[in-house]
Amino acid sequence: MFAHLPAPRSTPPRARLPRTAPATALLPAGAGGHDAADELRSVFEHAPDPTDAGRLLELFVGQQEATAPPIGRDAARDAWSSSPRRRSLSSRELLEQPALPRLVKSVFDFYFRDDLYGHWAGQEPIVLSSGSYDETVFGLPASLKDCIRFALDRNWYGYSDSLGRTSAREALAVLETARSGGRLAIGADRIAVTLGGTAALASIVDLLAGARPYDTRPTVCAVPNYPPLMAAMARRMPVHCVETPIADGGTDITALIERARGGARMILLQTITNPSGLRVPEDRLAELIEATPRDCYILLDECHDAFGPEVPLTPARMADNVISIRSVSKRWGAPGLKAGWLVASPDVIDEFYSQASTTYGGPPSLFYLLIEMLGLFEAARLGGAMDVPAVLGRLSDDYGLNTATLEAGFADYLRATEEMSEQVLRCRSHAVDALDSMGVPVLVPAYSINLLARFGDEPSYRTYRRLISETGVSTYPGLLCMAGGPGLVRLSPCLPESVLDEAMARLAKWVARREEV
Repeated sequence: MFAHLPAPRSTPPRARLPRTAPATALLPAGAGGHDAADELRSVFEHAPDPTDAGRLLELFVGQQEATAPPIGRDAARDAWSSSPRRRSLSSRELLEQPALPRLVKSVFDFYFRDDLYGHWAGQEPIVLSSGSYDETVFGLPASLKDCIRFALDRNWYGYSDSLGRTSAREALAVLETARSGGRLAIGADRIAVTLGGTAALASIVDLLAGARPYDTRPTVCAVPNYPPLMAAMARRMPVHCVETPIADGGTDITALIERARGGARMILLQTITNPSGLRVPEDRLAELIEATPRDCYILLDECHDAFGPEVPLTPARMADNVISIRSVSKRWGAPGLKAGWLVASPDVIDEFYSQASTTYGGPPSLFYLLIEMLGLFEAARLGGAMDVPAVLGRLSDDYGLNTATLEAGFADYLRATEEMSEQVLRCRSHAVDALDSMGVPVLVPAYSINLLARFGDEPSYRTYRRLISETGVSTYPGLLCMAGGPGLVRLSPCLPESVLDEAMARLAKWVARREEV
């Protein structure tokens, strides 16, 4: 393994970190109080039954057909037009509607299945809305691909422990300790290998909900958030959404802390908010953990923690009710591997064994070697150097590694890490500069591969419909992140340079035409 990789050269310079900017320009002057679910308010107020997510979706589709460029969904438009307003909802009532997470997930499914890859597929739009990368440009380092080939050649794809191979869990424990800046001493008994972020969250929610079926407290979900995660929680218990707005260059969780003090069954929070790309400060996260009763689990979605400043983690994360969910999909553009891990208390990990073995048996054993080497390589990168003898001492002789081949593998990983970081930041900066030159308000993210921009003052889904129909460029409506505010769309600019240039040129022409009217 790694024998074909070139010998190490001098370590390349670290990628420059992205700039950050305030988000005030993302909302129109004088506007305020844009609830995360405000775009759906009229749908709930007009629905005969506000708990029927299917009927709510029909009304939403009809509303789009009546207010955006029509595309032939006449029956849905007529259903919307014939449905009178039946109620008035306050902001809190809207965010606590039982069907809200299911409706947002239904719109999410409709967007991808029926709209983007349904109605518009034949027009082959430029997709700036994937939430991922173009695989022809971005991908795994050669060293990590070598791990998969090596395992495949040796038929390492049989049954395995439901928590993952011990050596892979030990390597991830080394990584998590390094990620904390040495503040946390994390052992393999706190690690479970999973099928990626979404599946891990759904599995842990099922486990915790099943353990206390008598608990009637709602789950609290910080928004913005990812619709599949919200829906996974809503399947098992009531979900109340709490807004976490942008403030002082980060994500403000003041309202979430206050809600936590009142008690909840679980709390779901992204530590790097998608789509803003801004961090929840670790000191504020420590406040949340301290304020939360110990019988309430805090689920931290950490999957977007990439391409930004490395921050030492708070020791408060070691509380028994904190569960962190990580994935390789965003950092390495490999969502199709479905690989990730949980960090939790030993008791939770022990209980998760039965959940994993019952629902999916165990993670794909073919990827254990990749996960093991990823953990050790990334820990060494964070630490500034690899202790080659120590790493060799913990690796199996079956890997056939020696000092030269291990150093070659690590050097390849470092080069690929720096190159990918440079590519991501270059694409991000190029998109930000292009949007800024158009006069489009844009939030410069501190992390992640996405960015948030505002095209006008119409609701976000209507904005997406106008942009795709008039420019052939697909954007991701802010509604589908529960990001409040008119005209907000998420863009994923990690595309080939020529494709990104064409997308920006089309958007610039659209903005210029709108300004002439």
